Amino acid sequence: MQESTIQKILGDPNFDPGIILEDALVSFIRNYPRKAAEDKVALKYLVRDVDIIEQMKDVVDVNDAENLATFIDTVKRSTSWARDRALRAIVDNLQDVERENIDAVFEVVKSKLSDIRLGKIPTRFFSFLTLGQTEEMVANAVRRGSTKRWKATDWVVALRVSIGEDLFLEALEKEHVKLDADTLRIVSNMAISVKGDPVKERILLAVEDSFDGYVCFGCGKEPIKSLSGYTLHRKSCFAATVRSPHEIIMGRPKSLKFRCACGEIFTSRSGLTLHEKTCR
Repeated sequence: MQESTIQKILGDPNFDPGIILEDALVSFIRNYPRKAAEDKVALKYLVRDVDIIEQMKDVVDVNDAENLATFIDTVKRSTSWARDRALRAIVDNLQDVERENIDAVFEVVKSKLSDIRLGKIPTRFFSFLTLGQTEEMVANAVRRGSTKRWKATDWVVALRVSIGEDLFLEALEKEHVKLDADTLRIVSNMAISVKGDPVKERILLAVEDSFDGYVCFGCGKEPIKSLSGYTLHRKSCFAATVRSPHEIIMGRPKSLKFRCACGEIFTSRSGLTLHEKTCR
């Protein structure tokens, strides 16, 4: 079609665009929902459409609590492959929440995203919450019984509030905490804060004693089978300033105990092995 033909049609005062405008708009919205979502009226309907959650996941403004809540409900109704991707995008986008909107968005997160692990939520979001709001989120997470699956990032959030310490100690005692480099550093920090409390000290010392050898609470290296080996490692460890509970509470590294069948106790595995060669 020639450009002049289009100009003549549009320039004719008797031309009625209404006969094609509706079809054109329908086609545009269907093919370009992200662009159509720039219109606030269109957006409030698009966030309810379960078929386009992939296109909408990065369009919904997390500062708009009403549309955010509606979109989360829509995503959760979906059974498509896009559901998990959309939920992850919503959670990741919480880093863009502005302080003035935090109270309204907090209520949405608390009610609509209560099954999301604390450690998955951006740190910036928590930085805007009051202690009371953070405590609510931690308490809700505990009621779901999810602490068995928590990682260090979840515990870092929980330890922002007063109930966090007791929760962590309880989880340690029940062996619900996966002991890796990150959680071991938390144990070390806690040993500093609870020093002088015999009950809490016992729980943290037991963590270290659960390892068959020495463990570095800075980098997580284990098991180191002798004090000399542990000392040598600590001289080169990038996190050598992170001390073990025994070093913090007792003032010295733990003592290894390897018992021979004859009853004699050795402080290194090599000493026991050498002894066993002649033991009768």
